[in-house]
Amino acid sequence: PPPPPRRLRGLPAASAASPPPFPYSALSLGVPTETAAIERRVALSPVSVTALSKVGWRVRVEEGAGMGSKMNDREYEDTGAVIVTGAEALRSDVVCKCGRWGCMRPRGSTRCR
Repeated sequence: PPPPPRRLRGLPAASAASPPPFPYSALSLGVPTETAAIERRVALSPVSVTALSKVGWRVRVEEGAGMGSKMNDREYEDTGAVIVTGAEALRSDVVCKCGRWGCMRPRGSTRCR
């Protein structure tokens, strides 16, 4: 018989049939409007929202977030996103933003590294 697959120390062996450790349907992903004066991009396109929605993510896009990239709210809704306020998008479990890598504190955290 073939040898068993190698694993990294301390990590369980991955299996193609094993479910993700945390169900995607339990997570929300927020896309707020970019705030930099010259920023016109949006973190996720409607095509990306389609892919994420298919695997179970609950995508929440701030109203008007895609306007700088010529993507309207209707396109996001048609691909599975929910249009929300900026505060609601920022309260999501995961927040997607463009631009300079910065400090986004996890919920309940008081410090960034």
